[in-house]
Amino acid sequence: MFQDALKAGLAGAEEGPISDMIACPGLDYCNLANARSLPLAEKIFQRFTDPDRRAEIGKLRLNISGCINACGHHHAADTERFETSEPSIFAIGDINHYPGKLKLILSGFHEAALMAHAAHGIVHPDKKIRFQYTTSSSSLQQKLGVA
Repeated sequence: MFQDALKAGLAGAEEGPISDMIACPGLDYCNLANARSLPLAEKIFQRFTDPDRRAEIGKLRLNISGCINACGHHHAADTERFETSEPSIFAIGDINHYPGKLKLILSGFHEAALMAHAAHGIVHPDKKIRFQYTTSSSSLQQKLGVA
């Protein structure tokens, strides 16, 4: 059966790499959701289509939920890196509850920045993050067409 699926272009199941993610249906199919999960999951999947790149990144599990009901099966995350109790698994946004959290989109952006910084170390352990700001980086300004 696997060989038939492979010939039909339907074989590709993997366990562990970034392409093996759980995404709830989100706003596309759920009345409880407040965010669209599936388009984000699709963009991540399309970004990492190369099997060699996925192998290079190694195990990195993504769980994406469109609301606080957590159909994406998240775990509790620390608030320094937003990594869960499961190594290389991150949770940000409405799924997180911690003392002092404000339910603002701004809080989600803050969590996303810290999570991305931590995930970068897993995906690119040999590369340093170079922060740039649109107010002072001429290369960013040129890319945005405002230079």
